[in-house]
Amino acid sequence: SSALFMTISSVEKRTTGKAGAISTQILQNGKRIAFIQEGAEKGDRERYWQAVLRQDRETLRGFFHPDAWVNWHNTGERFTVEEFIRANCEYPGEWEGELERVEKTGSLIITAAHVFSREQGLSFHVTSFLREREGKIAALDEYWGDDGPPPKWRQEKKLGRPIPREGAPG
Repeated sequence: SSALFMTISSVEKRTTGKAGAISTQILQNGKRIAFIQEGAEKGDRERYWQAVLRQDRETLRGFFHPDAWVNWHNTGERFTVEEFIRANCEYPGEWEGELERVEKTGSLIITAAHVFSREQGLSFHVTSFLREREGKIAALDEYWGDDGPPPKWRQEKKLGRPIPREGAPG
């Protein structure tokens, strides 16, 4: 097993004019190795996820570059923008959800969201990796997972414990 360690020489944090966003640069030996924009980025992603959950075709279309593609790795499928919008908007049921986390490094945006049905009792977590070009999503890789109890074999071995809720002692 090998480990990778890096020395970070400085971190700069400043408030920008875009909806009070906070920009963070991480520098290594004077070279920017990561840039994270908090606040505005999460707002953009929240609007995107609201359009997904509402199954709002026109709003969704506005987030994507015309030649973008979407990969759903769990099922091995690749979609054009129009196929993705159709698959999302024709998916049965009514959906709700919560954007739990947004991270950005360079042109890569990573989101983690909780999606659940209003009437069917289904619940999922999805991790999305978005690449943007010209301010629009050019590539989207998603990994969907069913929410549920741990497998019986782990329960029998008493491995793990429930994840503490935010603000709870952990």
